[in-house]
Amino acid sequence: MSILELIIRRTAFVLFIVVFPVGCTKLLTTNPTPSASVAPTPTSSIFLVASDFGDQWPFTVDGELDCLPVSETTGSVILRSGERIYGINGIAQNSGNFAPIEEIWKDNPQIPGAKMDIGDVIDRGLKICDQK
Repeated sequence: MSILELIIRRTAFVLFIVVFPVGCTKLLTTNPTPSASVAPTPTSSIFLVASDFGDQWPFTVDGELDCLPVSETTGSVILRSGERIYGINGIAQNSGNFAPIEEIWKDNPQIPGAKMDIGDVIDRGLKICDQK
């Protein structure tokens, strides 16, 4: 099963488990009560923004960092931004299932020809995999 199929199945499962019962409950209620706030679905992904990193932010976009486990010891670190999903670590980049990181990876202004360090982002992403 490819990483993309895994993402699609996971998203469909979450939508079915979370959204479908909530919608059905509202339809079956004969005396609706004022709407109560619904707690957000717990997730282990994190939203990263440039201000979290200051001058060290390595990308041209903000996004949701996640990790898709590939084995018991590693996973594909990805960044969702808008309609795109970028492969951040080598496993994700080499899978061919994600947009190339080069589209959003900033040049390092202090080292001509080099890119910004993404080690901290990869470490955060792999910690997400550890939680799954």
